[in-house]
Amino acid sequence: MTVKHTSGIRDLHGELWRSLTSSPSEHQHRVGPTGNDQNRSGSAANLLDRSGGGRDRPTRDPGAQRWPTGACALPTRSPISRSVAMMQTLVLALGLLVGPALALAHEGSHGMDQRLPTLGMAPEFALTSQDGVEISLESLGGKVIAVAFIYTNCPDVCSVLTAKMVSVQDALGPAFSTDVAFVSITVDPERDTPEVLKNYAKQLGADLAGWSFLTGNFDAVRDAALGYGVVILPATKDGEVDHNTLTTLIDRNGTMRVKYIGSRFDPEEFRRDLLGLVNEP
Repeated sequence: MTVKHTSGIRDLHGELWRSLTSSPSEHQHRVGPTGNDQNRSGSAANLLDRSGGGRDRPTRDPGAQRWPTGACALPTRSPISRSVAMMQTLVLALGLLVGPALALAHEGSHGMDQRLPTLGMAPEFALTSQDGVEISLESLGGKVIAVAFIYTNCPDVCSVLTAKMVSVQDALGPAFSTDVAFVSITVDPERDTPEVLKNYAKQLGADLAGWSFLTGNFDAVRDAALGYGVVILPATKDGEVDHNTLTTLIDRNGTMRVKYIGSRFDPEEFRRDLLGLVNEP
């Protein structure tokens, strides 16, 4: 696995800026019409089929591993509110993501260590699962973990991201739940109760033996999100919650190793990264 070099860091600046300032038509995140019921209906396979996920691997610069084109698009809003959302997300995302990555650039520049880079210790969280049980990072210790941020009323990216993770879950076979755990934290805790999250997970085919869907009070959710580089903006009148989409892989020792932006990543690469961390000495 190729470690990110400084060229990839430069591409990250440009990619975040292009993703946040280009028009929604330039992105391919929408699953269908904006009606929530239609977007969230159907199996994970149907969502992936309708989105193109799992089939078309975006062309990317070799130096910009795991930062696919068109990632991190915000839901469509009025020009003024969308501009504010874009700028706030850009500033925080660059500070939270590029800082650790820049510190790592020198470490990977020799090309000798092909393991995934280290991005610092994963922030702790303690939230409530779909079963009403407290789940913390510590309670999942000893497993390789993928942490994502979603909400069940999301009209586009969240369901596609979850569906793609379901495909990875299935491809992992017995390693899932035994060696690998998934965590999806809602960015809309007021509406996403444990019961709502459980229904959402079942609808999309998530295996709850190894996958926790978490909620809690807003302050706890916001703090957890910021720790992983995710910015949550206030909900719009129509109930949409703007947030950037980041999925973080954490090794058995609780160290963040790589972040994926958006939902258009290659699921096979995602699976290989997880298994690579499982098999690390």
